[in-house]
Amino acid sequence: MNYLYVLLLLSPAVLAQSLTKPEKAVLATVQKQMPETEAFLEKVVNINSGSLNRLVAMA
Repeated sequence: MNYLYVLLLLSPAVLAQSLTKPEKAVLATVQKQMPETEAFLEKVVNINSGSLNRLVAMA
């Protein structure tokens, strides 16, 4: 059982390194552009399809 704890402590997730400078720059850019991206996605999703999305009652 103790062997399992040692493996968990030495797992890559625990020993993971911090982000590099280029990775931090990419993350900052993505976070900066997120509101604009979400607004664009909302606009695209809400485009009227012209089908009126009617439910046809089956008789």
